[in-house]
Parts: sequence; structure tokens; C-alpha cells
Amino acid sequence: MNTLKIRRAALSRLVWEEILEFAEQKANRREQLARISEELEELREGADYNTGSLSMSATWCTFAIGEYFRPKTVVEVGTFIGRSTTAMAWAITPHHPDAVIHTCDGSNDIVLPAIAHVRSNRADGIKQYPKTMARDMFAQLRDRGVKAELAYLDGRLAPDEVGLLRQVILPEAVIALDDFEGCEKGVANAMQLVRGDSVLVYPPERELLRSYGLRDVCSTALIIPGALVQFVAQ
Repeated sequence: MNTLKIRRAALSRLVWEEILEFAEQKANRREQLARISEELEELREGADYNTGSLSMSATWCTFAIGEYFRPKTVVEVGTFIGRSTTAMAWAITPHHPDAVIHTCDGSNDIVLPAIAHVRSNRADGIKQYPKTMARDMFAQLRDRGVKAELAYLDGRLAPDEVGLLRQVILPEAVIALDDFEGCEKGVANAMQLVRGDSVLVYPPERELLRSYGLRDVCSTALIIPGALVQFVAQ
């Protein structure tokens, strides 16, 4: 018998439709998140290494990921000016007041401002690890027994860092990969992190983003464990 073949691009569109549609219940927060994202641009002046940051589409998609999966503990590689950090915090802290995002930046030591629902640098908010490589943050978290439900990666991981990451995330953790295009770091990370029972979800297509009023691009991919995928009747 022939096997049923489903194109990954088609499956990816279905996944993003589900996530973005779910986030529409909070669509009134989009403009406010856009304003705060612009305010965070001022933090570039204090950067030792000034690099790119998320588009508004990617920022909202990051919010949508947090809103849909609602993790209580997050590990993030690549804080920079905090757009993704803030988006995730806005999404998850209303559901988990004691949620914590552990975020490191190997190049910068920018301190993120306290924003609504975000208590920076405290155990019940955002815990920053400035000028800290991923392997060092992961090692600290491992030694403290931290187990995250979501990992957001905006930095290329070395093989030893991948091993450490697996020690600080739960087996059913979702992994978000920024810059999933061409030969960028997101693709390199996916090649190391995708397992046989995982679903690799490509970034959302521009047509889909436009249908939700998002005008620029998003290069965020997802790795979703098979255990979190369920077929429903409606």
C-alpha cells in the first residue's frame, strides 16, 4: 500500500493558522505590543554588538506561540533588546503569574525595562544572563534542576550546547527557531534538534500573515513534539 504523504508546507500552514487564530482573542494587544517594540529600539544605543531584531510579524507570532502553548518556564538564547522576551512574557504571565523566562545574550548586557506583566530580573519574571553564552546558562539551569516547556533560540548552538539544552527542557517542550531560512542559524539548529517523533513547522507564509493584518515577514520555525499533536473531530 502507498503511504499517506502530507507536504510539510501544507502542514505548517495548518499549524500557524491554528496558533494565529487562537491568538486573535488578544488582537487588541497588537498595537500596544507594537508601540513597546518600537520603544525597545532605543536600547540599541547600549549594545556592544548591534544586530537585527524581530519584525512586528515575528513579534506577534512569538506572542501567539506563548499564548497558545502557555509555558510556565522558558529558556531563550539571544536577548538583545528584548522584543521576543517581552512578547513571550506578555503572553504567558497572565496565565502563570509566577512564570519565568531565562534569557541569555553572549554579546550584550542590556537591561530590559520593567513592562506590564513583566518583572525584570526577578525569579517571577524575566531572569537575564548578560554577557553569558548559551552553554553557561544551560549549565546553571541544569544544576538548579530547571525544566522548561518552551525554548526560543535566536543563536546558533554548538553540539555541546544542544546536549545541555536537552537537559533543561522537558521531552514535550516546544522549540522556536528564529532565522529559519537558507543557511541561517535556525536551519542549522533544526538539523541538530529535530527528532523522529517531532514535527518541524516552517515559518508562516506572507499570505497567511497578511490575512491577520501583519505586513512584514516572520522567519520563525517550530519543532513540536508528536505528543503535543492531536487530531480532533472539529
